[in-house]
Amino acid sequence: MKGVNKIVGYILAAIGLVGMAVSTISQLKPLVPIIKDIPSLYIIIGSIFVIAIGAILITKSQKTKQPREVPIFQGDAIVGYRRH
Repeated sequence: MKGVNKIVGYILAAIGLVGMAVSTISQLKPLVPIIKDIPSLYIIIGSIFVIAIGAILITKSQKTKQPREVPIFQGDAIVGYRRH
């Protein structure tokens, strides 16, 4: 499931970057009829939001569960570690 979140995150980030490009490059805006009448500021804000959601999904899926090491004591001295 984490791999799917990573893929969705990359797709959302790409969509956000395309939206940012369309809103800032004036020659591209007439090519996309859906957003022709929407002000550029709204498109930029939405694109930033979509990029942020994608980045969050990408970074959350990169966290792997590493076993935590717990010290083994003999008296007051640490003699080794075990994975917990």
